Amino acid sequence: MITPNVLLPLDMASKVRILNILKAATAQFDVTFLTRCDSNDKSANEEFLRSIGIHNIILLPSRNGNNSAAKYLYGGLSILAKYLLGLPSQLFYSGLINLTPGRIADSLQGNDFDVVLFEFWFSSPSINYFKKMGLPCVLDMHDIIWKKLVTAGRFHSWNRSNYNHDGVLARRYRKFEEASWQHFDHFIAINHEEALYVREKMNPDASMITAGTGVDLDEWPYCWSPANPPRIVFYGALRGKENEMAALRSATKIMPPVWSQRPDAQLWLVGSNPTDKLLSLQTNPRIKVTGFVDDVQAVLSKATAMLCPLQGRYGFRTRLIEAMALGVPLVITSDACFGMGLEAGKGITVHDNDDATADAIIAFLNSPEKAQNQSILARKQVEEKFSFEETYGKIVSYLHSVIKSKNQ
Repeated sequence: MITPNVLLPLDMASKVRILNILKAATAQFDVTFLTRCDSNDKSANEEFLRSIGIHNIILLPSRNGNNSAAKYLYGGLSILAKYLLGLPSQLFYSGLINLTPGRIADSLQGNDFDVVLFEFWFSSPSINYFKKMGLPCVLDMHDIIWKKLVTAGRFHSWNRSNYNHDGVLARRYRKFEEASWQHFDHFIAINHEEALYVREKMNPDASMITAGTGVDLDEWPYCWSPANPPRIVFYGALRGKENEMAALRSATKIMPPVWSQRPDAQLWLVGSNPTDKLLSLQTNPRIKVTGFVDDVQAVLSKATAMLCPLQGRYGFRTRLIEAMALGVPLVITSDACFGMGLEAGKGITVHDNDDATADAIIAFLNSPEKAQNQSILARKQVEEKFSFEETYGKIVSYLHSVIKSKNQ
């Protein structure tokens, strides 16, 4: 397995996905894990990887983090490459600086493999090395990254607006990402709708499965126990533009009609690094902004419902699956669950209109029986579709089928 990301700290859903794929794979494969890593993190990452059963560990030192001179040199080159060539910084640092074909070849000499799994497309320049060895190369996509970055407002400067898919930087990023798909033999899409999009762009001889990000149901047990006074929760990393906008929408558009009917209800904004705008909402005593919490399950399980009025159709919202596993009913937008394969009415209520969303929240607050019923259905839907076996087990089975087809 090749990934441009170090594993620690496990502060992102993408890293948790990688961890769980590794756990599933080590049960059936002899796994070699290769990534780049800052020297200060090497010992901790090695210890962590061994604790989950991986013994073939290759942590290449980050060339851009060894000293201040290297940091500034590569940082400057990255900026020039981005604005002159449109080269994504992730591709620059991973594929062209740290996980180059030469460095990988030197690290893997004498090793035999049956299949190569790439986490993200950023290290795709090394793919020719493996193809010369006759190895099938599988891409676990995580997201269509350019769509995610557009929604998050990460493209600016030459763009006409932060959300413009046709801006110069967005177009260039999209070109590099979609060109990388042509080199892979097999794909793991995270979202059903994104899978349809990728099929139109990828090598017609390539294969694909869709496998979302699941949860270990033993680690996410059913424990719904709503608090009194009742709490409505928004959950997500609060530093990002997308989450900030959704949290503000929750506080200023959706909850006021709720408070007109249920003035005792509280809104909890749960997540790390809240922005100043979100912190300022606490002038309303019914709004609590938690910042990072050590035990997010304990906080979520006390919610009557979780509110998720996100905009932007991409990727996979792992937070929805986590909350549903605990038994928390969801009230969400269609964008929030787009392509995930979730079934409305089974633990989730879907509305794009703020007033309708508020009415759904009020219905849960006024009818504990309705909330209880949806709580049970939420857990059941996760058990049926997003358990460890139904997601990561599916990925491992796919890797076996890739190897089998290669040997036929």
